[in-house]
Amino acid sequence: MKKTLKIPDIKNLPQSKSIFFLDSLKELDSYLSSLTIYETLIIHGSFGDFSFTEYSDLEITIVLGDVFCIKESTVSNQLVAINKMVNELIIKVDPLQHHGAFFINKYDISNYNESILPLCAYDNCWSLTSKEMEFTISNSVDDTKIVSRKHLELTLDRLRNPELFFRYGIGMYSIKQLLSNFLMVPVYYYQSKGVLLNKKQAIHRFSEDFHEIFNSTLSIATYLRNTWPVSPNWIKLLRNHTIYEKIPQNKVDLILINLYKNKKISDICINDFLIHMKKFLSNFQVVLDETRKLAD
Repeated sequence: MKKTLKIPDIKNLPQSKSIFFLDSLKELDSYLSSLTIYETLIIHGSFGDFSFTEYSDLEITIVLGDVFCIKESTVSNQLVAINKMVNELIIKVDPLQHHGAFFINKYDISNYNESILPLCAYDNCWSLTSKEMEFTISNSVDDTKIVSRKHLELTLDRLRNPELFFRYGIGMYSIKQLLSNFLMVPVYYYQSKGVLLNKKQAIHRFSEDFHEIFNSTLSIATYLRNTWPVSPNWIKLLRNHTIYEKIPQNKVDLILINLYKNKKISDICINDFLIHMKKFLSNFQVVLDETRKLAD
């Protein structure tokens, strides 16, 4: 099955002036264009649909060419350079980001596996030039359901043990990672049912389908997202020195980034969010168990 992704040029969108890192993105694209494996970049997620807040991370996909026709050492060296430059921009936009860029190449596009990242993730996206990309979907809906069910179970297991997120302290980084995992539950749930929705669509539908058990926790997560404070400059400087080829870079990076704490946010997380989330997880497990019984 083929799907066409139409990517608009940011300069043709009325919200372009709200992208505060646009000049830096153009500089990045100009540099990357000198590399033989690079084709273009795509901005999606909250910055793609312009709903971003101080909480938002930068969802960026780097599109590569036919890497299998280029010398392996060249590809390896250029990937290191790309990661370094892209990660610098990511940390500039969101010093608390817990993941790097998403990479796809020419082969991936002609054999695209939606169980990794469904194309609906690009429903609202843009680039520095308009572009149409035709994807050939290689996996079945059943494949996506199986993979997503595993992602859902792993995410729920992590959320049931929030201390795993706080092993380096209850810092802003770890709180954000906890919230991000919680907000992925609706996405994985619907994907496990064979329904591919982007994150915003999934959360909205989940809040309607499971409003009695989900919405109190969602309202706290939404409040934290909307009132998330600006990261101090020292965090940006710190991560610029610790991040190089991947995000997070290593254990030292995780320890240092969790030095940044905010009492108001941590109090809400511990005294409100975790309590409501625990109730949600318990009630949602009942829903999942009943669904499995019906399936049997």
